Amino acid sequence: MAQFYLFCELYLLLWSAVLLSYRYGSSFIILINIRSLFEQSRRNRKISIIAGVIIALGLCFLPIDPGPAFLGDLIPTLTIVALLIWQVFKPVDQIDGYSTDKNGCVTGGWFCLIVAVIHLLFPSIVLL
Repeated sequence: MAQFYLFCELYLLLWSAVLLSYRYGSSFIILINIRSLFEQSRRNRKISIIAGVIIALGLCFLPIDPGPAFLGDLIPTLTIVALLIWQVFKPVDQIDGYSTDKNGCVTGGWFCLIVAVIHLLFPSIVLL
């Protein structure tokens, strides 16, 4: 369905902005503002996790056409599942701004951004 496609794009772009804010936040202040939405509010983090689960299940069972009936958008689904696992085990509010873990955050942010852009530009290509 087109709704899950749109929500997938928004979710991936939002979390790529959060993850990229660790390196590029000093240049783009809006990235820090987006990250602070999740650092300061436990409610927003819970909503993000629940929304991610719903989007991942929706992409599994209701992919955009011409995808197969099950797992038509495998790469975006796996990216969202990886983001969910990261959110549960390494919450945004527990990452120190000076730690070495921020390099992994930046790599994950670029990967999410690339998956979102490819999925946006070529929606009819089945990303298996």
